[in-house]
Amino acid sequence: MELGMSKQAIPQTSTPQAEKSLGSGLRKPKSSGTTSISVAPVNETINSGFRIPSSSNGRARRAIVVVSGDWKQGKTHFALTAPSINYFQSLDQGTEGVIEKFPAIGIRLAEYGLTVQPGQASDDEISKTADMVWQKFVSDYYQALNDPACRTITWDTESEVWELLRLARFGVLNPKTGRDRGNVWGPVNAEMQGLIRAAMATDKNLIMLEKVKDTYKDDKKTGKRERKGFQDAAYQAQVVATAHRDVEGFKLLITDCRGVPDLNGITIPNDWETLMGMLF
Repeated sequence: MELGMSKQAIPQTSTPQAEKSLGSGLRKPKSSGTTSISVAPVNETINSGFRIPSSSNGRARRAIVVVSGDWKQGKTHFALTAPSINYFQSLDQGTEGVIEKFPAIGIRLAEYGLTVQPGQASDDEISKTADMVWQKFVSDYYQALNDPACRTITWDTESEVWELLRLARFGVLNPKTGRDRGNVWGPVNAEMQGLIRAAMATDKNLIMLEKVKDTYKDDKKTGKRERKGFQDAAYQAQVVATAHRDVEGFKLLITDCRGVPDLNGITIPNDWETLMGMLF
């Protein structure tokens, strides 16, 4: 069984702090060369020396944001407008054609994937393989949280991050439940929540991009779409939004804003600084 992770070597740059942080799978887009992957142990130590800048009303001037939407509606575009260095953790492999529009020096890209899927191997084999990828993902994530040069971390997509964790813990996406199995969802929910809360303890922006799925009633499509991912992510985020495109271009509909409820239901340009200007 083979892991489907890829990594490219990093050329010399003029940002020593950023270079030091690239040893766990993150790469600059369009760099050349390849190397093998080794799964690093997870380091969950957060740099306690960070000072979180505050706005005049006392709220930290960084944001935890969930952005959902269909394909080609501007989710990746929005994430790439966020402050760099932007550590972009991609399970979607959907950055091609978008990431090239932005300065590569400000982006660190890590791509992850499984070459085996449920039904192609036993649940135990799937779990072990997925857990190796999950450890790599988490190791990279905490490395980014500890990097003083990092301003933003993007999960593309959080929907697939949530799927990867479930495969790592269960070997299937939807494990059987029952009295004899105990609370199977409690520990995995707590693990996912812990990752999001770790970002809240720092000055980093965390952008979680999400896919959407059809909704059904009586086995028939309703014509509506809903978020596909970890449901509690929306409760922990400061902003929940939907990306879409109209005749004027990419837009962002704010569906829930914890800090500024008056923004709920407002459509804004698909741009990080526009959103932050309205938040603070």
